[in-house]
Amino acid sequence: MAPHPIAMDTRGRTSNNRNDTQGNALDAQFAQQFMEMMRNFTQAVPPPPLSPSSTEDRMTKIERNERENLKLAGRELKVKTDKVNAQQLLDLIVERDRIHVVLANQSAETTTNLTIKLNNLIRELDRVFDELWAYLEAE
Repeated sequence: MAPHPIAMDTRGRTSNNRNDTQGNALDAQFAQQFMEMMRNFTQAVPPPPLSPSSTEDRMTKIERNERENLKLAGRELKVKTDKVNAQQLLDLIVERDRIHVVLANQSAETTTNLTIKLNNLIRELDRVFDELWAYLEAE
């Protein structure tokens, strides 16, 4: 049976020419590309599992991989936490040492001030005693 003179090709185009060689070539190319895509698709899609044990094996592998990933993430988190703790400890040590230096400076300053005041008081007492001795000797 001959095709209808006005027919639709596979791409939805109408053709008035029964011997449309260009359209036939495009249709053949389209069919070839379609078959190639189907081959690629069937190759890309994994076959269904053969048995429940293969599914269990796959799940076991996935679980093992996830456990390993979780352990790795836990180790990385511990390392980061240890770094933060070490930095905080270092900051505390530096602050403690700074406070010790400030207190030592204050202590030295206070000692110096007290020594000066004590020496002034001793001189004042010596002057008062000298005046008292002079008063007592004068009588």
